[in-house]
Amino acid sequence: MLRVLSKFISGLLSPYFIFIYLYALIFLSAYFSTVSLYSFGVLLGVVALFTTLIPFLVSRINRVNLNDKSSERGPLYMAFGIGNFTLAYYLLSRGIPVWRISFLISAILAIITLYLFNKKYNISFHTTMYGVLIGATFIIAKFQSFVSLEIICLIILLGGMLGSARVYLKEHTPGEVITGAILGFGWSYTIAIFTKLLF
Repeated sequence: MLRVLSKFISGLLSPYFIFIYLYALIFLSAYFSTVSLYSFGVLLGVVALFTTLIPFLVSRINRVNLNDKSSERGPLYMAFGIGNFTLAYYLLSRGIPVWRISFLISAILAIITLYLFNKKYNISFHTTMYGVLIGATFIIAKFQSFVSLEIICLIILLGGMLGSARVYLKEHTPGEVITGAILGFGWSYTIAIFTKLLF
């Protein structure tokens, strides 16, 4: 039963879906609540295309398995990086403030860090991307104060469940999971603060 639950949590909070959740959260903010449901649907479709569908197709073509430590993830990391960069460019061209897309920039930097370090280590890609989501949540709460304490607690709880699931499935050690979460959160929070101060 615990194995099934762990696989479910790992799938539900997969790096493929993190940015859909993130932009759904941002939609609740004052900025995105002013756009129409159609515009939000188009935006979420674009997010899904670049951060979910394209990386997923690249992983299938290259037979990348997120649960296989020996799987060559270079093409997958590249697809995530290019997808996030393209999405960031698209959102900037639509007039969205830089700090609101800083999470895409931080994800690119986190992916580059994973690529460089995961040749020797096995930092969790799942918790790294989820760390970006947690950092984004804290930043949105800090600058807009619309995120309720319940949502923040739920996101942190889900992060703990994801980390526990990855360890339970023997995909990562606790250190690899915690390092990923710190890495994602660190890039997300730092880049958001930096872009908010500069732009």
